[in-house]
Amino acid sequence: MSVRYLRTPRAAVALDGPAAPAYAPPQDTAAPCRSGIRWATRAFQGRLGHYVAVKLVHHALQVGIRRPTGQLDWVPVELAMTSRDADDWSRTGFQGRSS
Repeated sequence: MSVRYLRTPRAAVALDGPAAPAYAPPQDTAAPCRSGIRWATRAFQGRLGHYVAVKLVHHALQVGIRRPTGQLDWVPVELAMTSRDADDWSRTGFQGRSS
């Protein structure tokens, strides 16, 4: 089975079929931060999948995990990664862009 990928400015998304992914990040990188989502410039491969974004919800940090179907799932950071993983990703995965 051949896997196709859709490359965006912030991540690569695996496509299951000819349809577009269920969710695509905003394309305008100059837009002000409205949703509180901070997109990674480099995805982090964690134990739950590819981590592509973070957001703060009611004072709790959540990690956006891109599924093979293109769906974006949000989980609490404590369930997704260790504090060392978070430190490593914060140094290499973000460059000040948010949406």
